[in-house]
Amino acid sequence: MARYSEQELNKLKQTIDLVALVRSKGIKLEKHGKDLKGLCPFHKDSNPSMIITPDKNLFNCPACGTGGDVISFVQKFDGVSFTHAVELLMNGDVSKLIRNTDHVKHSTVRKLKSPIDFNSD
Repeated sequence: MARYSEQELNKLKQTIDLVALVRSKGIKLEKHGKDLKGLCPFHKDSNPSMIITPDKNLFNCPACGTGGDVISFVQKFDGVSFTHAVELLMNGDVSKLIRNTDHVKHSTVRKLKSPIDFNSD
């Protein structure tokens, strides 16, 4: 029997923001189209080669072939087992790593007063 249900693991993978997690480990990220790129911590990297896709919450480094989700990132970065990585993400201080799923759009256009006064007689 599995220690964690597939539903629990999927929820964890969706709620933890990989970008925030990677930045919390001290890795600087820069824009690369709709993705982000940074120095890969899993091999000696002089040019940013690790690509993070925020929409999918996945990372990939074509240079060393490493990739995955938030759980595999913690596993590889901290050198821990799958179970330990899940426990770190579930029980650790991840309040700053929760993904913001509320996409609030703000208008940059000023609102003008209506030329019609609807309260007039």
